[in-house]
Amino acid sequence: MSESILIDPARGFVALPAQILDLEISPGAFRVLTHLCNLADVSGWSWSSLEQFAERIGRAKSSVSAYLQELRTAGLIKTQQQTRNNGAFYRLKICVTFWADWVKSRVDCGKAAAKKQAQKTAPKTERRVQPVERPKEDKHKTIKTHSSGKPGADTTKIWKGWQALTKGQPFGQFARDASPALLQDTSKLLEGWIPTPALSRSSIEKILAAIWRDVGASPPALVLRAQVAHCVKRKVTQANSQALADHIRKTWKPHWQKPPTPAQFGELVAEARKSTPIETVMRLVSQDYNRYLATVGAQKTLCKAV
Repeated sequence: MSESILIDPARGFVALPAQILDLEISPGAFRVLTHLCNLADVSGWSWSSLEQFAERIGRAKSSVSAYLQELRTAGLIKTQQQTRNNGAFYRLKICVTFWADWVKSRVDCGKAAAKKQAQKTAPKTERRVQPVERPKEDKHKTIKTHSSGKPGADTTKIWKGWQALTKGQPFGQFARDASPALLQDTSKLLEGWIPTPALSRSSIEKILAAIWRDVGASPPALVLRAQVAHCVKRKVTQANSQALADHIRKTWKPHWQKPPTPAQFGELVAEARKSTPIETVMRLVSQDYNRYLATVGAQKTLCKAV
């Protein structure tokens, strides 16, 4: 009499595209691919060593290397070598090439199904009567900047205007004079805007320690100090730190006991900063605007002197 396998929900599950079953790869390579998908983050990357893989599938390291080469040849994975500070080889960083698109498609399908179900169950409401006349536009309306997230359309237009003036130019120089409209819109945009201050070193250290404690990782003091120094150099703000915490908690796997390498941590910080682009855009616009005014003022002073 056979016994059914005891399922542990905490270990999760692996869902693969059906097309993978049509590929001509060996059973060992397929098993390694399944483990890679189970360990991968949302972008498809994982950091397990050859020793860990060999232990997981009960094969020698040489066999695991051969399976990885087979998967690499088939275009299913790509790898990056991780090195220590002294240049010695540390481990492979492996990415399942189709995983990010596969995760996105599953999320999109889930959202579409949920939306369809909501439309079926939602009660019908009467159509709102639209007013006959549209409200008159305010000629003196202010430019919306949005406090967080993506910049508004007006802000993006102004940012692109300054990009067009500085693109391909040496630092501090402009391709041509800024238009009066761009200067006026930029002045309105920056009116009352106060840059978000960067966090102090002690605040960043407390935040990072709390993040790693929440995900069950304990980086050595030297590693934590290096991460703090990186955040200080990148002028991480409170919004950036919150986005970093959310990103790490979302992507971190329970079995990842070691902290990320400096390069990997840099990628995490970069991803967190992408989620708060309004701060970056406003800082760039402010820098270009003030630099332009300073340049024009210096030129006028030079002309008067001549």
